[in-house]
Amino acid sequence: MSVIRKDRKTVIGILGGGQLARMSAFQAIRLGFDIAILEKTANSPAGVLTKNEFVGWVDDENLFKRFIDNSDIITLENEFIDYKYLEIIESSGKKVIPSSKTISLIQDKFIQKKTLSRKNIPVPEILETCLQAVDFPVESPNKVKQVAQVGSDPTSEVERERQSHYRRKDNVEEKDNAYVFLATHRSEQP
Repeated sequence: MSVIRKDRKTVIGILGGGQLARMSAFQAIRLGFDIAILEKTANSPAGVLTKNEFVGWVDDENLFKRFIDNSDIITLENEFIDYKYLEIIESSGKKVIPSSKTISLIQDKFIQKKTLSRKNIPVPEILETCLQAVDFPVESPNKVKQVAQVGSDPTSEVERERQSHYRRKDNVEEKDNAYVFLATHRSEQP
């Protein structure tokens, strides 16, 4: 399915309007495309390059629909958007690059590392851990490392939260009264 329009300039929609989006938008304009930017704040670095600046975010259904309708193809500034919003775009018949499936794989760090490992790409040894119903405040990243330590192995520590769309609370992300961690084993290899 070609997204190149013959009746007008093709519009590339970009989710996010920061510096990375600005660099992409600038090059797209040089190549003869129009751009649409969806960004939370007005006059973002990429937004100032176009008359198609949509101020708000994907959780505003009407604005999001107008942005989708205005765009012929959509990409994103970074991977920090819930892949389910990309599925909404795809279900409207618009192409999203990278796809919602690709973003879903890289947002879940456990799945991401397992996928890379299956393709023989070196990754740290990983172990999925989950602490259910944690009812204490986490005051610092060091406390998180103590809480999430795997067994009695002092070389295991929290590397990163598993998914980026959980609610943020210090260096832990919370979902349904559970804290989910991705622990890695730090080996002595260089």
